[in-house]
Amino acid sequence: MKPFNSVFITNPDDLTSKNNGGVQLCSQEFLKAIKIVDPGVEVLYVNHSKLWADRIARKFGVKAYASYNEKNERDLFNRLKAIQPTYIFVNKSEALRIASAAKSVLPQSKVILLSHGNQSGDDLFEVTSEHGRSFSGIKRLFATWKLGLNIVTESTFRRNGSIDYVVAMSQEEQVIENWLGANKTFYFPRIIELKPLTWAPVPKRVGFIGTLNHPPNRVAIEELLKLGLAEKCEFRLIGGPNTFGINLKKNHPHLHYCGRLSDQEANDEIATWSININPIFWLSRGASMKFGDTLSKGVPVLSSEFGRRGYQTSKELFFETSNDPETFLGDLLRIIEQPDLLASVQNRIAFAQKIEPSYKNIAAQLEAFFR
Repeated sequence: MKPFNSVFITNPDDLTSKNNGGVQLCSQEFLKAIKIVDPGVEVLYVNHSKLWADRIARKFGVKAYASYNEKNERDLFNRLKAIQPTYIFVNKSEALRIASAAKSVLPQSKVILLSHGNQSGDDLFEVTSEHGRSFSGIKRLFATWKLGLNIVTESTFRRNGSIDYVVAMSQEEQVIENWLGANKTFYFPRIIELKPLTWAPVPKRVGFIGTLNHPPNRVAIEELLKLGLAEKCEFRLIGGPNTFGINLKKNHPHLHYCGRLSDQEANDEIATWSININPIFWLSRGASMKFGDTLSKGVPVLSSEFGRRGYQTSKELFFETSNDPETFLGDLLRIIEQPDLLASVQNRIAFAQKIEPSYKNIAAQLEAFFR
């Protein structure tokens, strides 16, 4: 069998950051699995285009997926020509144009898009939901144009031979990729590596960690706060942007806003939570990385059904409820009144030897799929 000769193209900020979020965790999962198949995989970096034309295109939506400009990446393509990889892994759908250019430079190579979800997945909600930021007026007109342009672009690059395979974060995303016209798709289930904290829960302390202005997070937190979440328990919030969190605090004085925290500071805080919540009330792009990250720390998690998409985790290891905010809050308040129930679920996580699937399992499936 020929050696698995590959490269992994990514924006450096999508791989590591001072405060690792879902994007970084997902990118690291992808790369770790690929390294099992090809220990010699070379990581190559691309950066967002700073050309004024691309900035204007991004701002006004006159060009879809304008984050990167292949004309600025001469060094990258020269390196690809020198390596002559069999497989080119491109991290995130935002780099569609880089993937297409790589295929043009090396048509014999297989180009694999590692999707974190498509932009249209979030844009659709913004246009059609009353909670969206472009639901009415002139904003809706421009947002509808942008949404259509994004979907057409996503489909075009999948149908024109630029991309040989798409790796999706969930089974739902895999169906969407097939609908967009992807040639071959692979579902990469989320991986949970146990690294339990010393759990010292404060009774009825509930926490959430995530990017606060990301549409599914923003909508969920705002809906629960309107229903009185911060008044009915001790609710603590980690994440940025800080301005967004501070405004939430102004509108909901009982909320405890912790701000952005380092990984160590976040772990110290999370270890005191009786339960972490993962409220996702609509199918946005990608999958919820914070669900698996908190579960891996040995802290009980309450998730909506949509929130655990992309995972194959046994339901004995977490709490699940519906995608309705009122039901979610009702179940949360019931659970935090039962410390013995929380402790029993936490014990199952803490004493689990491992949670399937493992990196080894997924790496073997990846290799078989691409061979």
